[in-house]
Amino acid sequence: MSGMLVAVCSDKGSPGVTTTALALGAMWPGEEVSVVELDLAGGDLGLRLRDENGAGLPSKPTVVAYAAATRGGGPAPLAPYAIGLGGGLGVVQAPMTREVMGALPNVLSSVAHSLGTGDGDVIADLGRIDSASPEIAIAAGADVLVVVARASRGAVRRLQERLSLLLSTVAGQRGGPIPTYVVLVCPRRYGRGHVSDIEAYLADRGVKVDGVGFIGWDPAGVERLERRGDRRGRRMRRTTLGRTSARVAETVATMSDGSGSYAESSTGVS
Repeated sequence: MSGMLVAVCSDKGSPGVTTTALALGAMWPGEEVSVVELDLAGGDLGLRLRDENGAGLPSKPTVVAYAAATRGGGPAPLAPYAIGLGGGLGVVQAPMTREVMGALPNVLSSVAHSLGTGDGDVIADLGRIDSASPEIAIAAGADVLVVVARASRGAVRRLQERLSLLLSTVAGQRGGPIPTYVVLVCPRRYGRGHVSDIEAYLADRGVKVDGVGFIGWDPAGVERLERRGDRRGRRMRRTTLGRTSARVAETVATMSDGSGSYAESSTGVS
């Protein structure tokens, strides 16, 4: 049985896609999960993270090597390209610059197919995208799309205006709508209120999503997530970031309807 592919992205001006993807991976209910950087602007996990032994990440392998392995069209194993962070969590990092990403945009469809038919669960960090971004190919092949947004009035208005177009484009590529979950990044004490307000705001304007949740702003939790070896342990789960991310991860993990472009019955990111 294929694992689950979750695509995490944001609209222009929204925060924390990489942190959100990593936090979801750390709190993911499955035993093993990989976070894959597929932001064509370049990645930063290599700069921000320490491995399970507290050392900096090696510069290779990267997602570019994994993408090259998918060129034949069949699934490529992800494990040889993943760096272990402990507790069943692995990351596949991207080079830090767009230039080094090279021809990756030309093979995103094969990357999506490979990720969507692999055995393990994958959380793909697509960065900031819009309806014209090449990373749409990954989103279209995912089981669930997670869209990260700020809770400010201006950000929500922009989200409402762009989300319909983004979801329409993804649906056109995959042949139907994708289960979509909006994650707000905000102080924990305001989270539930913001969620209720934005659920109503989107519904009133005819923007259909399958859920809205929040992840609490928590710099100390981010520091532990990036620098400590117990990312899936009790101490991480006790932080505001850990507790709020766990609720989102548990919800998202149950959202797949099996209709992803590369579901097991199919012949075959952002």
